Order: sequence, then C-alpha cells, then structure tokens
Amino acid sequence: MKYAFTNRLLILLPIILGGIFINVLGVHVSSILQLPLWLDSIGTVVAAFLLGPVLGFLTGFLSNISYAVVYHDYGYALYAVTNGIIGWVVGRASQKDKFDTLGNALNVSMIVVVATMCTAIPLNLTFHDGMTSNTWGDAVIAFLQQYDFKYLSYVIGEFYVDFLDKVLVILLVYMCIAVSRRLAKKKKPEKALKSLSVALLAVMFSAVSAVPDTAQAHEDESNDDIYAFQQTIYGNENGLQGGESNDIAQTKDGVLWIATYSGLLRYSGKDFRVVKKSHLVRSVNCLYTDDYDRLWVGTNGLGVSVFKNEELQMQFNSQRALPSNTISEICSDHGGRYYICTPSGLAIINGEDHYVTEKIIRQLANVKSISSSDSGLVCLVSYSGNRLYLFSEGKIVNSYFLNAANNKFLAVTFSKQGDLYAVTSDNSLYRFTIDREEKFKFVLQGQKRLTDINNVKSMYFDSLRDTLFLCADNGIYYVTSTGHFHKLHSPGFENSVESMAVDYQGNYWFTSSRLGLLKLSKAAAEDVYQTVGLRDSVVNATMFWHGYLFCGTDKGLDIIALKINQAVDNQYTAALKGIRIRCIYRDSRDCLWICTYGKGLYKIDEKGRLSIITKADGLFGNRIKNILELDDHTMIVGGPGGYSVIDQDGRVTTPNQEVLKETEFLCFYQMEDGSVLGGTDGNGIAVIVNGKLRDFITTREGLLSESILRIKGSSRYKVTYVITTNGLQLLDQR
Repeated sequence: MKYAFTNRLLILLPIILGGIFINVLGVHVSSILQLPLWLDSIGTVVAAFLLGPVLGFLTGFLSNISYAVVYHDYGYALYAVTNGIIGWVVGRASQKDKFDTLGNALNVSMIVVVATMCTAIPLNLTFHDGMTSNTWGDAVIAFLQQYDFKYLSYVIGEFYVDFLDKVLVILLVYMCIAVSRRLAKKKKPEKALKSLSVALLAVMFSAVSAVPDTAQAHEDESNDDIYAFQQTIYGNENGLQGGESNDIAQTKDGVLWIATYSGLLRYSGKDFRVVKKSHLVRSVNCLYTDDYDRLWVGTNGLGVSVFKNEELQMQFNSQRALPSNTISEICSDHGGRYYICTPSGLAIINGEDHYVTEKIIRQLANVKSISSSDSGLVCLVSYSGNRLYLFSEGKIVNSYFLNAANNKFLAVTFSKQGDLYAVTSDNSLYRFTIDREEKFKFVLQGQKRLTDINNVKSMYFDSLRDTLFLCADNGIYYVTSTGHFHKLHSPGFENSVESMAVDYQGNYWFTSSRLGLLKLSKAAAEDVYQTVGLRDSVVNATMFWHGYLFCGTDKGLDIIALKINQAVDNQYTAALKGIRIRCIYRDSRDCLWICTYGKGLYKIDEKGRLSIITKADGLFGNRIKNILELDDHTMIVGGPGGYSVIDQDGRVTTPNQEVLKETEFLCFYQMEDGSVLGGTDGNGIAVIVNGKLRDFITTREGLLSESILRIKGSSRYKVTYVITTNGLQLLDQR
C-alpha cells in the first residue's frame, strides 16, 4: 500500500508543480509581449484533465497565488478562484469523457469561457473599475465606451480575451490527448495515464520554454540607451547644501535651480550656490518655469516668489492672492493662468489681468499632483485621491472618479501628444485621452499593472525617448513606448525620489528629499557591472557570444545580456561558481573555451552543450592560463607545467611533459609557417612545430627578458612583436 501511494504521489506532484510553473511563466510572457491572451491556465487544464476536478482546482488556485508572490502583483491573487474554477470544469468534463471528439472539446472550451467570465467580471467591477488588466481587452472596453456601451463594454472586453485564450488552450490539450492516445493505443490501460502525462508535460515545457526567447527578443527591440548613462550623486560631500532636494527646474540659460529645505540653490555646471535674496526662499517645496522663462518658487511658509535672471519680479502670499503661504505645486495652462496649490485651497491667478486672483477653490486643498498639456488643459489629483479634476481656461470642465475604496490616484502627467497618464496606489497605470468634442470626456485607452514600485511621488514624460518616468519611494522606474516596465538601477539613490527634469544637454536629473541629486549623463564608457546590479569583481577575461557578454572573474563566470541590461544566471554560471577564470576564447566553429585556474578547461559547443577537460583526460594540468586555435582547427592550451594540444575530435596530447613540468606558458602565437611560439614566464620563447617542442629562444638570442607577456605578429611587415617584462622587441619572421 505504501509503495502504491508513493508511486501515485510521484505522478501527481510533477503534474501539479509543472502546471503551476507553466501558468506562472505563461502570465509573465503574456505581460511582456502584451498578448491578447492570459496564458495562465495551460497547466490548470492539463492537470485537471489528468487528475480530475479537485486537483485541477488546486493547481489553478495555487498558480495565481504563486504568481502574486513571485512578481509581487497581489491583485492577481484575487482571481485565484477563477483559475480554480477552470480546473474544476475541465476536470468534470474529463471524467465524463468530453475530450473524445473535437466538437466536444470545443463545447468544453465555451463552458470554460462562460465560467471564467461569470467569476472575473464581478471582480473586475469591484477592484478595477470594470477593466480587464489586459491591454487588448481594455482597448476594446475603451472603444465601446466612446459609444456609451458602459456595462456591455465590460462583458465584451472580458469575452474578447477569454474566448481566444481558453479556446486555444483547450485545443492544445485536445491535440496532445489525440497524439497520446495514438501512441498509447497498444499499451495497457494503467500505463496510458503515465504516457499521456509525459506527452502533455513535454509539449507544455517545450512550447513555453521557447517563448521567453521571443520575449527576450521583444525586450531587446524595445529597450533604449538609458542604461548607458553615467550616474553621479550630489550630496553634502560634493557641494549640495543640506544633502537633500525637493524639486528641480531649468531656465533657458541652462542654469539648474534646486529646491531644498535649506533654500534655493543655483547650479551652472560647476558648483552649487545659494541665490541672492535667499531670505525670501528659505525653505523651498516646488519650482516651475513659465513660458516667459521666469522661475516660480513655492516655499514652505513664505508664499511664492517669481524670479527672472535671479532678480525678484513678483511675490504672492496670504496677504496677496493666496489662501496659504505653504505651496505644494505650481502649474500654468500656457494661456496666462497660474494654478498654485496650497493646504487651504487652489488659487488660480490670471496673468493676463495684472496677476490678480481669479478664484480660490477651497475644496481642492492639498492637491497631490498637477500637470498641464500643451493644448492648455490642466489636470490635478484631489487630496482624497479618488478623483481627477480637469480644467480648461480656469474652469473645471470634467472629473474622473476612481470607484475603489482602497485605491487612490497618486500622480498625473501629460505627454507631448496630449495623453494623460495617472498612477494609483495599487500600482495601476492609466492612460487617457481627452475628447474635447464630448465635453472633455476622459477616454480610457489602456491600463497596466506595475510591479515592485512603492508610492509614486511624481511622473515625467520624456518626449525625446517617448518614455514615461515614475519617481517613487523605492527608486526610479520607467515605461517604454512599447509598454515595457523597468526599474532604473541606481545604487545609492533608491529612496524618496521626488521629481525629475531633463536639461538642454539631454541629461536626466532626479531629486530625493533624503539623498540629494542624481545626474544621469551620457558617457563614453559605462560601468556595466553597476548598470546591471552585479557586485564589483576582478574581471580577467571577456568575450561576446550569442548576444551575451561573458566575464571571467576570480570568483566565477558572470553573464550579461547587454541589450536588456540584465545579469543572467544559468547552467554555465552555476557550473563555474567560485572558480577562478583566466581566459575566455571563441573559436572559428563558434565554440566557447573557458580556461580556469584549478578546475581544467570548460567548453561550450555551438549548440550550448557544456563539457570539461581536465588532467584526468590527458591535459598537462588543471591550471589553464591561455588558449589559441591553430590553422588546422586544433587548440593549444598552456599554463604552469606545460601545454597540451586538443584535436577537432577532442583527443588530447601532451608532449614533452617531463621537460616542461617547471615551465609556465603565458601566451601563444602561430607563425605563417605553422610553427607556434609559446611565451613563458622565465624560460623565454618556446618554438613548437607539429605540436612538439623544438627549441627555446632566450636572452642568448637577444631577448631583453625571458618572461614573455604577449606575442603578436604583422603579416604585412613580416615582423613579430614580443612584449617582455623589460620592453617591446621585434623578431624578424624571415
């Protein structure tokens, strides 16, 4: 009985765990590629067909919980029951043999679609304003809502994604079943389950494992050059008074202005200094440059001061124009009106009418965020965070209500094209267009869930790179034009990021109320390890191979996907962990050779297969320092104790081992006549012909030193350059 239970468990666990893995990976891939599919129930359907409704439900339920935990997208856990119900329906259909024909399988898929919609739509309405959280489904909803199909749009949007997704999944499983039945036709019934399990899981893993490469390629195409920027942090130690900053702005003369609790600072590219009349701007919260290149300075207790060329132009305070002297945000509609946000209300000042206060809106106190479009619209987030207010010519023309008890708007910004972006406390990013012909209606164009970001403070749309930046409590994030979401790796500057600006040279500047200023500037050289978040290491060798940068260090192998700026952990990094690497070489057959100091020679062939050649295989030793491919495609490797030759079939020969056991080879170079020169540490140059040692060139023949660091030749000038510890020499090849 115990044996039977163990045997059954060995069948059940791989199917359940494999199903969960496929579901989690499927959702991740769908999110990256922005597919009109969920891809979150392939594993659920397989497990349900094989194991029945109960374990099918469990697989689906745990898949959503796992995704929520792994990717910190806890809203996905809300739909765990939905995925579980898919497993239950498929499991019951399997028990009734409803996968016997294609027609029955399609009927099952329609039942799954209906069951999914019945559970998902109420959750959408309760937690996401009816949106599906899928780009394609949300686009359908946004399109239909333009024609006032409000509730019908929610149903059709969910159906649009669920129908295609569930039908494709069921058809995939049906095809696997049909193939498995043919393969298992002559087997015993009790072996059919095992055969089908293997067939389905094999198809799932092979199909899905190919998808990340596609996703990777898609990421490669979409990424920009932000990671190529050099990072400089300014704080107390390099001139930023107080070591903190709240806001930043630039005037047309190229001067940067920094708002700090210590006052207003001026940065001209060399140093920071406190502005004149600093008594008027002792504690600065926010900055704004208007269309006349004037700098509006919002303070904490002293109202607003307006400067041009560092000369005071105007002042506004509670005795003139403002409901309070504490200023949180300043904005204008590019038509002469200025919106000044205070804890006691919103003041609108008319610049076309001698800067008098046009109105004060008391109910709009403590505005969280405000932004203006080039077309003159102004949008702000109310203190409660549940409503966006839209202004035109100083009047509220519309508002957008967020119907979610525990979800609030945090920040807004307009793009150059006039799209409005709004981010919420549950990390949902909304994109609206404003339809002026329909009474300034908010038209939702898309909604995206962001992960790992915490409490967005502000947003900035960079029109040059068509990129949306988000400044948050835990760092800097950005969304590319293709919708991909990334965190900007900025060591030492990942706390309380408040705002950003782009200067006239295209440099990015970020402010932090705790850490000071961060400047990102284009540099000729880039610290790749810092960019991808790897710890500093002594790098002994590098090589590009199959789109990756391989770095051999004293502590192992680091692999970097440069196009997406990510460090990669795989079987190669695991195999070489903790091993000192001295040289990496790529041969003409696209094989990669990795020379280690103590563990022999590692080879990755053109198909990615890893093998190891050591002293036990005939090598002179396991401490390899260098390697070279010869004209006949054999490889010569050397180090302390001699050298070895490896032919194309992998056979190793080690000649003259006794003679060379005290000789250390540092480099190799092949002459035009096929002979090989081997540079040694203390024994001069070894002349090797047909793999065998013929002679040594030493100081007796004119070498300045018998420690040879490098040998390089020039076929054009018929000379060979020899670098020794005492200098550079030429050997006449003739």
